[in-house]
Amino acid sequence: MKYDSKLFETEYIANRVKLLLEEYEKIDLLNKETSAIELNEFLDLYNWDDGVEIPFFIMQHKNCELGTALKMFYLSGGLGFFDDDFYDYFNEEWVAFVEILYNKIINNEFKRGVINFDVPLDESEKRELKDTYNISDILITDLN
Repeated sequence: MKYDSKLFETEYIANRVKLLLEEYEKIDLLNKETSAIELNEFLDLYNWDDGVEIPFFIMQHKNCELGTALKMFYLSGGLGFFDDDFYDYFNEEWVAFVEILYNKIINNEFKRGVINFDVPLDESEKRELKDTYNISDILITDLN
């Protein structure tokens, strides 16, 4: 499938994001001045059972770096994107989020900056992904 960000550009989603940010006491998280570090640290606190709406807006933030994008990819179950049943297992918003995030990562739309990321896979798992799915190196290379 081919999703774009319009799925998330609804009044319902905007209101849901606002309510969730209030619950996290982070109402200003998505303002223009939020740093890459603040965006990344928020993901450490985020409960993914709350959905992908806030991570979507973090992904769209001008200060979202590659390290944060990779963290979101793995935390959201992004590796499942390569399985045939991925589209059956997750709801439409989740699938759209992972697909948009994946495309932004492999199209180098995130800058590399101060955020590091260690891929949570060992070398044999990385090799298997590369051999089985021809996965892009950007998804399986640590950022230090």
